[in-house]
Amino acid sequence: MFSDSSPLSSKAMRAHSSGDHLNVSGRRGDISALRAFPVMPGRRVHEWLDKLVLGRAHPEVHRLMDSPSLVLGKRHRVLFHSPLELVLLFGDDPEKLAAALLHVWLDREVTRALLSTSKLRRKRRRRKRRQ
Repeated sequence: MFSDSSPLSSKAMRAHSSGDHLNVSGRRGDISALRAFPVMPGRRVHEWLDKLVLGRAHPEVHRLMDSPSLVLGKRHRVLFHSPLELVLLFGDDPEKLAAALLHVWLDREVTRALLSTSKLRRKRRRRKRRQ
């Protein structure tokens, strides 16, 4: 996921493994390392949403669902993020199943928001070039 030559590789990996995806700071003016870093909601954000909606956090659910991210990075959602897999994993406990569904929903909404902002930026750049 991160090359050894990247100035933030060890710091980014520590932040990624701790679930704190949004609080990575690098050298001033160096945004290249931040672009490569996945901006996804961390475990704490998922647990906060659990507390808000369900009344209690389910850290074991989020830890299991995001465990492939250490190997697969942004593509970690190919595992443990489909409705069938969630029912098979957490079908015996409705509260854990609800936490898993909230996890998937939040990941999708953050991705959708990021994609829309990047598309908007590209549109603005095109407009400026035309003028």
